[in-house]
Amino acid sequence: MKILFGIKQKKREMMNIKVDYELKNALDFHAKEYLARQWAIVLLDGYYKDQIDIFAGYIAKKMGLPIHKLVIATNVNNILERCLKTGMYEAFDSIQTNSPSMDIQISSNFERLLFDLLDMSPGVVGKKMSELKENGKFELSKSELESFKNNFDAGSLDQAETVKIIKDIYNKSHQIIDPHTAIAVGVHYKNSYENSIALSTAHAAKFPDTVMKAIGINPELPNISEDIYKLHENIIDLPNDVGDINAFITKNFSE
Repeated sequence: MKILFGIKQKKREMMNIKVDYELKNALDFHAKEYLARQWAIVLLDGYYKDQIDIFAGYIAKKMGLPIHKLVIATNVNNILERCLKTGMYEAFDSIQTNSPSMDIQISSNFERLLFDLLDMSPGVVGKKMSELKENGKFELSKSELESFKNNFDAGSLDQAETVKIIKDIYNKSHQIIDPHTAIAVGVHYKNSYENSIALSTAHAAKFPDTVMKAIGINPELPNISEDIYKLHENIIDLPNDVGDINAFITKNFSE
């Protein structure tokens, strides 16, 4: 497994995981040493377009990147995991967790994926979206679900498991990871992938309370943001009106 944190460091061993901080090396279409094998790419859920977009991963796979499975890693708000297992896409009330970017139900890019999986039929997709709006759910047919499963896998962690992964990673490598990254790593272990890459862009400093609970350390801000709390904050109140917001953006953009 390779954990990519989007920063340049030398490779080192973390447990039995080979750590590679060069994202381009793992995902470059011409990096033959990586592409000789079929990878499971573990991406963070959320709005289905988190910092790293799993739908973009699906497009890359269709373009030829040899990804065996795209793995949807999520917390207890696991609508996509449930859909993948049962074929039923059903929205429940969101539960607040220590991985807030995943505390949603309706995944905004899922409709785009459906369009592609369902033979690019706007009528079929529109019908399912109407069912979701009216009934809070829709069901995939057996063939539609099979198409979904051919490309994706999924897994989830609860809050306690997330904290445990942060602690385990720190104790074994002194690498501080955020709760969303912890979920991707945890899903790797739960699903026992042999060759997998967990993609992460979130910094642990964004979630100090969870990290402090896990390892007793307040993560430092990255250098680029170290003075952020000293900067002047500009807040502009606007009416809840599309026209006013559009006018403000147009005026300030032109200036």
